[in-house]
Amino acid sequence: MLEAIINSDYQIIREKVIINRHPKAKNLKEALELETESKILGEPITLEDVLVLLTKNGEQYSHQALKWQLTKPLHAQKLEVWELIAEEIKKLEKEIEFSFINKLENK
Repeated sequence: MLEAIINSDYQIIREKVIINRHPKAKNLKEALELETESKILGEPITLEDVLVLLTKNGEQYSHQALKWQLTKPLHAQKLEVWELIAEEIKKLEKEIEFSFINKLENK
């Protein structure tokens, strides 16, 4: 678990999942407060959490594509899995940013 806490890829995933769990939150701090209130703070991040986050953009992912070992939560996965998921999140953010910029330019 300590390795997960200090890994930047894991942190990216953790923050995005927590924010995704609380769409009304304006930022990570608010999302963490809601996690605390709902008593899910500290619960392991599951494959379902990651798939929900990644499929928001219409992409389809599977545990095989993410190299996820089904019996383990995120913090127990290999570094390779964290890196792969973090890269997918970064790609989605760039696509969303690009789409937003295009909309602004077309107005």
